Amino acid sequence: MPQPAPLVTDRIADALRDAILAGAFPPGARLKLLHLARHFGVSPLPVREALVRLAAEQFVELLPNRGAQVRALTGKVVSDIYDVRGPLEALLAARAAERADAPALQHIVARQRDWEAAATAGRTDAVLAAEHAFHRAIAEAADSPEAATLALRALRVVLALSAGRTLPRARLAEERVQHRALLAALMARDPIGARDAAWRHATTGCAWLLGALKADGVLLAAPR
Repeated sequence: MPQPAPLVTDRIADALRDAILAGAFPPGARLKLLHLARHFGVSPLPVREALVRLAAEQFVELLPNRGAQVRALTGKVVSDIYDVRGPLEALLAARAAERADAPALQHIVARQRDWEAAATAGRTDAVLAAEHAFHRAIAEAADSPEAATLALRALRVVLALSAGRTLPRARLAEERVQHRALLAALMARDPIGARDAAWRHATTGCAWLLGALKADGVLLAAPR
């Protein structure tokens, strides 16, 4: 059975993003629309939609009627992603504190337990999956579908950039404290506390990721 169009677009965007991050498409590489459509066995439409999404995430630059070109990953690109993610996560946390019912709060608690178990085991892949589930649970509890879609899309980019990197114990300990502070604010129905906790979490996440990418030599200098 053919996949629904949004799922096809998601699959193509995820595959291209992963390939770019893995270095399969270096900065300046051309992503040709018709070639990609043949590669994925689809019409050009979902490929074009995937490229538009990657352009919004700043991984590629769109070329009129010619597909796209891979952009260099710079510190500014990463910071810009967090400029989108931070305010959205703060908004969703505040709304979740106001709107979440008891089952939704318990779901968030359960996802935090999953995260803590993964962090204790020290498995990066499990931690990142649990991080996504934790934030998705908060986004769903906020009952703000458009904001949730944008925030989770930015989160997927952040997690893709984090994949394959060892998460230091100090970073995991910091995240544990921040998750617990956010969870406490949600349980207390404190929208301001939840907003501030989510903002701090995003801010420190940005600083850590920038440092990790620079240390690995992944980031390039911004073009002058």
